[in-house]
Amino acid sequence: MAVELDQLLQQVLNYSPLQAGLAFLPMAIGMLLTAQNASRAIAKFNGKTVALIGVALVTTGVAWLVPITATTGYAAGIAGPLLLTGAGLGLMVVPFNIAIMTTVDPAESGAAAGVLQTAMLTGASLGIAVLSAVYASTIEDNSGSATQPTVHAIADGMGTAFTVSLTFAVAALLIILLVVKRTGAR
Repeated sequence: MAVELDQLLQQVLNYSPLQAGLAFLPMAIGMLLTAQNASRAIAKFNGKTVALIGVALVTTGVAWLVPITATTGYAAGIAGPLLLTGAGLGLMVVPFNIAIMTTVDPAESGAAAGVLQTAMLTGASLGIAVLSAVYASTIEDNSGSATQPTVHAIADGMGTAFTVSLTFAVAALLIILLVVKRTGAR
């Protein structure tokens, strides 16, 4: 998501690299606010419910980005989805970490934490690779060149990548609904 949006911000909206970096602040703020309060939410509800709300927020944020075009403005079409996605990520990560780490013997917690972090980073890297490949193939198909894409080809590539990302988010939502058992309080 970040790679494609960064390209839109810089090549379509003509943001400087600093402006493009600052444009991601809503995502960071959303993550910060929800991650700080996720443990309290888990204690009040349960881990599955909190994770489900987080994935629903991510899904909504990504769905908001799917119809992105070369004329999409930052305030109306990018800041809101970034805030929702960040808030959702903050709510997703905490219950998953708690669920995994509380099922491990304390003597194995260091190794489990390492495996957990490795799995999260590997999954993120794989997701970026898939979405970048989808994006690159779409802009090449729409502009004839992946090295000199038009602004419309960049936006079309992002829309296609966000559609694939939305599919991943819906799959995660279904997995939590149908597979994950209730964890935490209540």
